[in-house]
Amino acid sequence: MPLSTAEKDKILAVYNAGPKMLAYLESIGIESLAELAQHDASQLRFMINAELGKPHINALGERVLADIVRMARKTLTPAATNNN
Repeated sequence: MPLSTAEKDKILAVYNAGPKMLAYLESIGIESLAELAQHDASQLRFMINAELGKPHINALGERVLADIVRMARKTLTPAATNNN
């Protein structure tokens, strides 16, 4: 099952995350924020670059991926973020 519209909107709300980044995530089979939260940015960078067959995602892209993963984790555990 692909990412829901609400999940896509949350990803696109992350600073510097645009439609291309969303398409890259979908191209590697990311289907939910829960699945996204299980990865780290360097892992996602490697997977996307492997899917594209070239080193396309750079250090800035990895930072965006890190922000997306952080958002996914916070979305899934909102109570934990309120206690910190």
